[in-house]
Amino acid sequence: ILVVRDHAYLADFGLTKAVGVESITRSGPLLGTLDYVAPEQIRGEEVDSRADVYSLGAVLFECLTGSVPFKRSTDVAVLYAHLEQEPPSVQTLRSELPAAIDEVITRGMAKVPARRQESAGQLIAEAAQALREGPRHTRLRRELEAAGDTTTLPTAPVTTSPGESSTSSWRVRASLAMAALLAVAVGIAGGSLLPGT
Repeated sequence: ILVVRDHAYLADFGLTKAVGVESITRSGPLLGTLDYVAPEQIRGEEVDSRADVYSLGAVLFECLTGSVPFKRSTDVAVLYAHLEQEPPSVQTLRSELPAAIDEVITRGMAKVPARRQESAGQLIAEAAQALREGPRHTRLRRELEAAGDTTTLPTAPVTTSPGESSTSSWRVRASLAMAALLAVAVGIAGGSLLPGT
């Protein structure tokens, strides 16, 4: 996914083929782009549409942060991270994004397929809802959590700090992420409708 100004371009998602390679001749190879591959696929288990949900969660993470969830120096380290580690918090890289988006991504990238959203569409719907909250709600939630067990709330309006300005920067990135996710979901749905898939 390439983001240039206010446009997102889906450049490559899934498999790539080296120039001059005719086909894969051995049976049972790991097929997938390592940055987006689901744990069950790494383990050689049966995969279903929930592997796509996992991959879509990784794509969403990258769309929102500009980095893949498990950026490591070797392929083995990337595979290990997909098998054993939780994705990092989106908010550690983009503090202006709402906290709820972390919950959506963490669920989408759950190591156990049954714990993920049931479909790419459900992940997209949850992500859109989380992103609608916006940074002001995130800041208020943080302030309430920091206050602990209080029963009164401040009456002054909540204002955003310079790092959480009300500019459209995060909204543009979130909109582009949602557009890219929708394009991927349409591709997934279209692929499952093809004969022989």
